[in-house]
Amino acid sequence: KIQFLYFIGSSWKMAPKRTQQPESDSEDSVQNEGRALDFSRFTNPNYSREFLATLPGKVRDRTKVLLHKDAERVKVCNDREMAMDELRRKYEALFSPLFDLRREIVTGARLPTDEEVAAGVPKDHEGKVVYTGSDDDTAKGIPGFWLDVLSHHVIIQDMITERDQEVLEHLIDISCATLDPKVRPGFTIIFTFEANEFFQETKLFKTFYWKHECGDLTIDTCDQSPITWNEGKDTTVVTVTQKQKSKSKKGAVRYVTKTEPCDSFFNFFKPSEDAEENEQWCSLAMTIREKMCPLAVEYFTGEAADGSSDLDDDEDDEEDDEEDDDEEEEEEEVPPPRRGGRGGAQPPAPAARGKDCKQQ
Repeated sequence: KIQFLYFIGSSWKMAPKRTQQPESDSEDSVQNEGRALDFSRFTNPNYSREFLATLPGKVRDRTKVLLHKDAERVKVCNDREMAMDELRRKYEALFSPLFDLRREIVTGARLPTDEEVAAGVPKDHEGKVVYTGSDDDTAKGIPGFWLDVLSHHVIIQDMITERDQEVLEHLIDISCATLDPKVRPGFTIIFTFEANEFFQETKLFKTFYWKHECGDLTIDTCDQSPITWNEGKDTTVVTVTQKQKSKSKKGAVRYVTKTEPCDSFFNFFKPSEDAEENEQWCSLAMTIREKMCPLAVEYFTGEAADGSSDLDDDEDDEEDDEEDDDEEEEEEEVPPPRRGGRGGAQPPAPAARGKDCKQQ
């Protein structure tokens, strides 16, 4: 199960649940706190014109002026979002040398000097911390750095299967780039791998193109690089062997092998035409962009926030919803059980779990 985050101020919060619209005898409106909510405005392209026609003449004229000014406000908002993208691109260029150095040290392409090592010791460690790790001169760079980074966020960790871990051991860098908003707004996540036995590519990317709608980001389309998996190494499918009986009574039993999709972190790189699914993948990519990339060292050491508080907030919301449901049920009159049957509501069936990604 994938859970997603949204950004408020300087922190990420769990995305609110989608709630079903209340049912009503009327298809167009429902009563809510004494006021009629007309849902036809969401599907009727002429709703605005029809609404204005119901207003008194002078009120209608004043409303038209406000609508025109509101369109100007939307333009200012969109200009602001474009300027923020330009500012992000500026600072991405300033961060780039620091992230290049991080990549070189992680991969072992560059050995830090003694002076750099001494400068890297936190002052609050001096004379207080005893280093118990063994000196391994054979290790190159920091093995498994990015796998640890991703695994130290509880939501992303839940997406990584055992088979995914073997692949992510070869991940040597994650980088992000904001696209030129004057051409097409959006951003790209790039995963760089060393040569490995699992697929042919050394770089995988996913790009999200969006539309600025006065502070709200609406996903337009997505683009991603295909993965050329080597035979038997695809972690997004599972091989299942099934027994198949012959239609004839004396027919021999045969076994049929087929592949089925399964849970995997690498489903992130699969194309999807589902708008809601793309929004969810974009939310995941935003977490990597805003948290994992800039704070990679803190995630590696385990000092960065691991997302548990977001899960706690979501669980609290679920408990509040359950309490509200219980209160509503107590207010309802429960009919007596029918003779020969059981009274009370039946519990909902448990949700089906996704297929395990292990080979069978």
